[in-house]
Amino acid sequence: MKAQQKSVLLGSVFIFLLMFLFPPWLYIDENTSNQRTAGYHFINSPPPMKSHEEMFGFSEYDYYNPRAVRKVINLFRLFVQMIVTLFIISGLYVWFKRGNSSFISSVHPGAFRIGIGMLILFAYFCLTLSSNSKI
Repeated sequence: MKAQQKSVLLGSVFIFLLMFLFPPWLYIDENTSNQRTAGYHFINSPPPMKSHEEMFGFSEYDYYNPRAVRKVINLFRLFVQMIVTLFIISGLYVWFKRGNSSFISSVHPGAFRIGIGMLILFAYFCLTLSSNSKI
């Protein structure tokens, strides 16, 4: 294993550790099924509760119950981050394995086509899910 590959693996461990220590959070209103991103916060200290207007972008409604709003880790976004990072790390690992040749020529054509197909399929599912959700 080359020094550049070791650097890629060490960097990937650090990146994945940061992803798990500072995950993306969501505010979810159980009354209206409204969801809003709450940013990235340390796993043991979730984001603070704010006013309804700050969390969801519109003022409180008549039957607003502050206990119906909860904070959860956005597992979908975390999964997307992990998949994209895994693709990038895999590509860098293969690239550094071959030396200074270009990236496209260092990857087997079949593997390259499969990777492009998976990225297109992944993008399709992300767009489909994001158009159906209220995030």
